[in-house]
Amino acid sequence: MNTPAEPITVVTRTRNRAELLARAVDAMAAQTLDAARLGWVAVNDGGDPAPVEAQGARLKEAGWRVEIIHHDEAVGRSRAANIGVRRAPDGLVLLHDDDDWLAPDALSAFDASLAQMPDAVCAVGNYITVTETLNAGRWVTRKEAGQYPPYPLGVLDIAARNRFPPIAMVYRKTAFDTVGGYPEDLSVLEDWVFNLKLVALGHMRRVRQTTSYYSLRPGAEADAANSVIADNRLHEDEELRIRNDAIRKSIAAGSMDMGAVLAHGAVLRGQERIEARFALVRRAVDLIPGGKWLRKRLRGG
Repeated sequence: MNTPAEPITVVTRTRNRAELLARAVDAMAAQTLDAARLGWVAVNDGGDPAPVEAQGARLKEAGWRVEIIHHDEAVGRSRAANIGVRRAPDGLVLLHDDDDWLAPDALSAFDASLAQMPDAVCAVGNYITVTETLNAGRWVTRKEAGQYPPYPLGVLDIAARNRFPPIAMVYRKTAFDTVGGYPEDLSVLEDWVFNLKLVALGHMRRVRQTTSYYSLRPGAEADAANSVIADNRLHEDEELRIRNDAIRKSIAAGSMDMGAVLAHGAVLRGQERIEARFALVRRAVDLIPGGKWLRKRLRGG
């Protein structure tokens, strides 16, 4: 007996990024999967409604179901994401930041991957990082990085750091409901904490093809800025707080004691000492004629 095809909902939180949003919608409208299965929930978080409505009209013409939510005042990244996802029907969900974009067969690849493993909670595809600069009022590509993520996606891999942007993953709406959505007390790294809960819940499948393009815009300001760049220090502070809060809870629950914490700390301290020695070697090599060129060649540059 064939399992009925699940609807796929793309949820976009946006705010005053008309040009970038139009590019994202171009890529959505070009998806190879049957548009009758596709939906878009846009959460306009305190921005101009007109550009969002215009893009919604384009997707309706392409056969997508569309719902647009306008906020008079911004409620923040996490809450905007939760509001959007909760309006999606049961099925599959992709959280799509308005400055990134999908490869044409992205949703088809995610759909096929999760259909092959019904007990997987999500699927993660390869993505390409695109660095962009503003030229004559338009964003143009400066360089593209390689395929990511090139490694397994186990619990420890996700715990090490935030491995991929939201657009690189499709997850089951039931998994979102189970883990409680994105933590609304965080203004950054809410996707990482959500991913940690997902991988603790069930298996993350790999989709070994390019599914998305992740935009970085160094120097961009105001609404056009990337949070990972503009709020870099905040990312560092929040990551430390997230990790420390989890350790404190484990100690309080008795699942970890201070001895284990100190043991992990000793390993980290050893790694720092090794890195310090390598830094001394690198500086010494740089003093040798041709040393910088040699180091670049050894890195494959």
